[in-house]
Order: sequence, then C-alpha cells, then structure tokens
Amino acid sequence: MPFRNTPIKRKLMWIIMLTSGAVVLLTCGAFFSYELLTYKERAFEGLATLGGVLASNSTASLAFDNEADAMEVLSALKGRPEIVGAVLYDRDGKLFARYPMTLSADEFRPSPEVDGFRTHGSNLVAYMPVVQGDNTRLGTLYLESNRQAIHDRLWRYAGLAVLVMLVSLLVAYLLSAALQGQISRPILAVAETARAIAIRGDYSVRATKVGQDELGLLTDAFNQMLGQIEEQNRAIRDSHERLNLALKASGVGTWIWGAPNKHISLDEFASPLFGCPSGVYEAAYDVFLGLVHRDDRQRVEREMRSVSSEDGSFESSFRVVWPDGTVRDLSARAKAYPGVDGKPERTTGVFWDITERKRAEERLRQLMVELERSNKELELFAYVASHDLQEPLRMVSSYTQLLERRYSDKLDDDAREFIGYAVDGASRMQRLINDLLEFSRLSTRGRPLVPIDIAEVLGIVRANLSVAIEDAHALVTNDDSPWVVADAGQMGQLFQNLIGNAIKFRNGARPHVHVSALESDAHWQFSVHDNGIGIEPEYFERIFVIFQRLHTKDNYPGTGIGLALCKRIVERHGGKIWVESKPHEGSTFYFTIPKRERIETS
Repeated sequence: MPFRNTPIKRKLMWIIMLTSGAVVLLTCGAFFSYELLTYKERAFEGLATLGGVLASNSTASLAFDNEADAMEVLSALKGRPEIVGAVLYDRDGKLFARYPMTLSADEFRPSPEVDGFRTHGSNLVAYMPVVQGDNTRLGTLYLESNRQAIHDRLWRYAGLAVLVMLVSLLVAYLLSAALQGQISRPILAVAETARAIAIRGDYSVRATKVGQDELGLLTDAFNQMLGQIEEQNRAIRDSHERLNLALKASGVGTWIWGAPNKHISLDEFASPLFGCPSGVYEAAYDVFLGLVHRDDRQRVEREMRSVSSEDGSFESSFRVVWPDGTVRDLSARAKAYPGVDGKPERTTGVFWDITERKRAEERLRQLMVELERSNKELELFAYVASHDLQEPLRMVSSYTQLLERRYSDKLDDDAREFIGYAVDGASRMQRLINDLLEFSRLSTRGRPLVPIDIAEVLGIVRANLSVAIEDAHALVTNDDSPWVVADAGQMGQLFQNLIGNAIKFRNGARPHVHVSALESDAHWQFSVHDNGIGIEPEYFERIFVIFQRLHTKDNYPGTGIGLALCKRIVERHGGKIWVESKPHEGSTFYFTIPKRERIETS
C-alpha cells in the first residue's frame, strides 16, 4: 500500500485529514443533495407568493377593466430579474396585460391553461386565479421564471462546500501533529453515528460533541442535518397516514400496473372494490381482466394497453363482477410514467365505486320518462277539457236560457231564479275550465324568450282593462319601463292579473295602481303597488296556491287561479314573486325577471 512504510505520525495525519475531508464532503454533499431535491418546491413556493401578491393587486384592474393599472402592477416585476414574462388574462380568457412590454402579445399564449404550477422547458410556469373577496373569479395571472437564480445559488453552495472542505483539511493538518487523538475521536464518533444510522435507519441518534472547535461545529451541523431528516421522515409518515384516512373515507383505492402483461397491485382500499379480501392484492394481468364484466373487458383492455404504450393518461368506467356474482360499477383514472429508456414503465391510478351514482342516474332517467308521460297525459287532459267538457256546458247554458225565454210566462219567480243559478253555474264552470287550460298550457305552449319592451306590454294591458279601469275610475301609472328578455304574451297575463286584482280588490277610495322597476346586477325587480283592501300576513303564501280564495265569489268574483298563474309565469322566467301588505293599507306585489344576454326558448 502507498502508506505502508510511512511513519505512523504522518500516516495518522493523512488518515485524520482524509477522514475529516470525507466527513465534510459527505455533509456538504447531503446539504447539496437536499438543495437539489427541494429547490424546485421552494422556487414554486416563491413564485406562488409573488403571484399571490400580484393577483391581489390586480383585482381592481380587472374588475374595472383598467389596463393601465394592470400594466403598472406588472411593471413591479422589474425588480425581479428571474421573471421573464407575466400576463394577466380577463375572465373570458383574453390577454389583458403583459410584461415585459418589449415582447409582443403573439409571444404569449392567447388564453390561459389550467391553474397550477409546471415546468416549461428550463423555466418555471404558474397559472393562478385572480379573485375578488367573494371568490368571484376575475381572471388568470401567468408568471414565467427562469432558473438562473437557482443555478447561481447551487453554484454558491458548491463553492462554499469546496471552501469548507479546504478549510477543514487545513485545520486537520495543523492540529493533527499535536492533537491526533483529539481530532480522531470526534471524527470517529461522527463516522460511527453515521454508520449506525445507515444500518438501523434510526435518525433519532446524535453524534457526541467534543469541544467547540471546527469538529464540534461539524458535529452540530451533522446533528442538525439528522434532525431535519428525522422531521422529514415524520412528516412523510404523517402524510401517508392522512392519505390512507382520506382514501378510506372517500372509498378510493390505488393501483399500480407494470408494463403490459405484468402484475397489477391493488392496495387495501382498492381490493374490496373488486370483491377481493381486504389487504394488498396482486394478480396477473389476465386475472385482473377476468374480474371485469365480459361486456366491458375488451374495451378496458384496449384502453389500458393504449395508455401503457403512449405514456398518457387513462380515464374510464366499467363494471366488475364479484366472486358472489354481484355487479358493481367502477370508475378509474391513471397515468403512465416512463422508465430510464423513456418508454412507459408503470401505470399508477385510482379506482372508486360509482354504482350508486349509476343507479341514481337510472332512477333519474326513469323519472324523466315518467314526467314525459305525465306531460303527455296533461296535454291529453287539456284537449279533452277544451273540447269534450265545454260542449255540454254550452248546451246546458243555451237550453236553460231557451227554456227561460220560451216558457217565461209560465214560470214563477222561483223557477226563473233557479234558471239563473243554473246559467251562472255553467258560466262559472266554463270560466274555470278555461283558466285551468291556460294554467296547464303555460309551460307547454310558452313562446320563446325574446327582448320585449315592458312599456309596450303595459300599454296593451291598459287597453285590455279599459272597461274595468273606467268603471272603477281607477288611476294606473308606471315609471320608465325597461326592456327584458321574456315571453311577451305571458308578461301581459302577469301584469293584467296583478293590475286587474288591484282594481277588483279595492276599498272605498279611488283605486290607484303604480308599476315600477328597479335594476340590479342580476335581474330586474318589478313592483305593482295599490291602495286596496290589503292582505293579512298569514295569507301571503296561501294566495299563490291554485284555487285558494280569501273572499267569497259574491263579494269578489273569480276562480282563484290568477295569482297561481302569476307565480308559474315568473318561475318559468327564472324569477320569484312575493307580496308585502297591510290590511286596509294596500298591497305591493314584487317579482323578478333575470337579465339574459341571449334569447332562450321555453
């Protein structure tokens, strides 16, 4: 050996120097490795912090469409040389502002990608939402950072590691001549500690510190590194436990599949989804496919082989057959990961049970079929009511009136009164049938929702109610009326019912009905105010129920369908209706019509 004939003093010096250098090299290597493993995560955290500040400062710019303010916010990145580009997209995904201005808009993506952090070439890229305080999304912030600062930092660490190693070797050389034992003991203690950790994997042990010299500092640094590694191991164990709890609570299981025709491994949460005993389940590829329903097997095999050969993602749903014959619906999602040769080496994914969802979808489909059948029966009823029921009523009314005219001289007052009751009853029944027909056809025969002028609708309503207005000497007024997207015919029915009721349910004073509209961000709120008899609070909900009347037909005629019709019209337009009233002080009926930017059909 080279040192066989070297004096022991020099040999010890070289041993101490080499050992010290090795320990310092290992320590610095550990720190350097740690930096390499965590630099990307810290870079994304720094990018997330910077993006959060910019996104918060950009909310006002996007909310008020102020491009100048947005450019000023992005110009703050001049102090961050690692940021090579930044873009603000508005809520429609269009480019709103960019940084730096020296780059043209064509050099940026015209629309944002999915939120998150990723790498783009040698740069780090972040897409972050820009939201208001009420979580309303105003747009997207895009940041792109180079890794030059990270590379500089790693080079500084490398230089520092070299410097530390040289200093340590120099100190070891100077002290080894007189203090070989004092130097060798701490080094051997650190080496023994490292050896014990490597064998047992117990990072709770610590090296014994001897003195406050460089070797003592080395021991402190070594122990600090062990503490960090121990804390990371504890965090990993905690994360693994939390992941298991989440998987168990959500009913999701994981699976790993090697290259085609290799084994598939199901974890303890995935195996019960296939009817297998709880615990890790491993099976050959063909055995796994045997668990899939035969009608879905060929498709699943094709999809799995496709993802394993293309290094892509996999998302599918299929049925599995348990050993007891039970059929369950599962959903799967996975991604293939390449090996050292660049080819897909393994596929990792998750399974979860969607049987109940499938059953719910089937029940919903059956309910839709039943609803369609009910609608057809309702239309049939409407047809029968409009033809077969009204004809006998017209005959009863006509022949009763003919009887009165032909035999009026032979009838006494009671008979004529009875005939009047019969004619009135037939007429009321006919009005009731017509109202029922109108109520049932509201949804099935509604017209498309188009922009209409409410002022024009109110003009038609005034003309239709002109006789009632003149008889009651009523005053009907309105504020400036907006344009809304609605069914003009049904809006006329709505206003005619509300204004007609305000005139009908009047007290001794002259009826005064006023229509107004109030605009908000999402809808128009209309109100119909009168000075009539008012309504007790306990009847506010009841009056919108079909056939519910608060007064007898002798006092106030009607069928009790009018307000129910109003409610159905408002709900068909996506709004709501309510009333505020005090007895003898009048009532105000409110309803809303949502704002729409496009024409809809019923």
